[in-house]
Amino acid sequence: MCETVLVIMCFIMLDDYQTLQDPTLKNLSGSALQCLRSPWAGPYEGWFRVDTDASIKKWYKGGYGAIARDFKGDVRAAAAGSSKHSMVYNLVKGVKLGLEIAKNHGLNRIEVTTNYLFIYRLITFQYELCEDGDIIVKPVIDEIRSLMENDIEDVQVLYTTRAANKAADHLSKLFKEVEGEIEPHEFDKKLKKIINDDAACALSICAEPKRDKNFDLDELF
Repeated sequence: MCETVLVIMCFIMLDDYQTLQDPTLKNLSGSALQCLRSPWAGPYEGWFRVDTDASIKKWYKGGYGAIARDFKGDVRAAAAGSSKHSMVYNLVKGVKLGLEIAKNHGLNRIEVTTNYLFIYRLITFQYELCEDGDIIVKPVIDEIRSLMENDIEDVQVLYTTRAANKAADHLSKLFKEVEGEIEPHEFDKKLKKIINDDAACALSICAEPKRDKNFDLDELF
């Protein structure tokens, strides 16, 4: 099996396990528990956070999504799309889509996030695809790097937690047939609640640290 697939499967299982084992979940209630479940932290003022994610539906269809918000959690743009390709392909398509909506809306200082360590390392030149994973993914990676270097003034790629990436995850699960932006008046109730919870937590003391993790895989082993 391609190393790419193995790495992603391992990190998904690791993240789920660590969440379930967290002893602090048993001792929290009310707003603190809500904030732990949605520990979204906004960027510094003047910057924009672009969360990205992807999903697979019954192994035959993938979706991806991206959402850009300011330091208060107000939405500046959101978009989604789908494909019949692999999870890795949809993940990088989500990152590319996030960069494109930032470019199209004039957001020149952004933090683009992913909750997949492999994708973080891939985009930041710390990891390369195995040979049989290059065919359709590599061109998207090249487009991502071009957008980062040529079209947006300042880009930071950050690793975030799954709990802090619910909005992008929800967008990816729409499996939108035609890739494109989704206007705020088109948001469903669940997405609106996620966005509101994230915004509330961004202003609270229980939000995740101001910086997400510039993660090194070596720290896990």
